[in-house]
Amino acid sequence: MPVSQAKDEPSLTTLLEGLFSPETLDFIHKTTLHPHSPVQIFKRHSAVYLQKILTVAYVFFAPIIDAMFAVLSRSPELASLAVFAFSLAAAWVVLGWIRRLAAFATRLVLRAVFWSFVIALASVVVRNGFYETFKDVVVFGGKVVGFLAVAKDVWLREFRRYEEEAKVQGRR
Repeated sequence: MPVSQAKDEPSLTTLLEGLFSPETLDFIHKTTLHPHSPVQIFKRHSAVYLQKILTVAYVFFAPIIDAMFAVLSRSPELASLAVFAFSLAAAWVVLGWIRRLAAFATRLVLRAVFWSFVIALASVVVRNGFYETFKDVVVFGGKVVGFLAVAKDVWLREFRRYEEEAKVQGRR
């Protein structure tokens, strides 16, 4: 056991033992975890190629980066502006992530509500029959329409009262 790993800290293999069967663990070990597996070979080759690419890129980009840092060190205002622009860009990206996350969560909740309503309606139809369910839906719809009519009347009455008060206050 490596020195950096504590005795009560489980390894990846120990964690996987609780989730998968021995055959699946053997397959995972042969295809991904074994040093001669295709995944590990691809990982090593990718690391070597990436190191070569970064070495070549360093030769070309090092003078540009050095010149950029020299300009920034001679002009602290420009450095402050660069930090501000970078902070603004980072905040913009994070706000975009938050917006997409909120849109995803909203869609997820609305889909769950819609499908739960469909399933509940289907279970009511199965339990009561189509005719009884249709009759109950019509009665419920009538009550909702009646409630909305009363709410509209109350809203219109309050709106007219507000307009009359605004007219009276406007005359003074």
